[in-house]
Amino acid sequence: MAGQFLPPGQVVFLLAVSGVVSTAALLTVPLGVWVLGLADPVTLRWTVAAGALSTLAALMTGWRWHGRLTRARGRSAAARRGCWGA
Repeated sequence: MAGQFLPPGQVVFLLAVSGVVSTAALLTVPLGVWVLGLADPVTLRWTVAAGALSTLAALMTGWRWHGRLTRARGRSAAARRGCWGA
């Protein structure tokens, strides 16, 4: 499908990036499930609410990341996504 709308180079790039993110999520989802099984439900709710509130505050103030996105930071973000299921 993507080949109909994007040049071939971009399609290959997107497939490679999605493979990296999928692999990181595949490795960290079990950790997230394990944490969900052990965590106190009330504490987990408050933690998720605090994360949502901080994200909302960052969006409302217009905060953006201005640093350089290195490979290590990208892997770290992918691992957090897999663990938190976002």
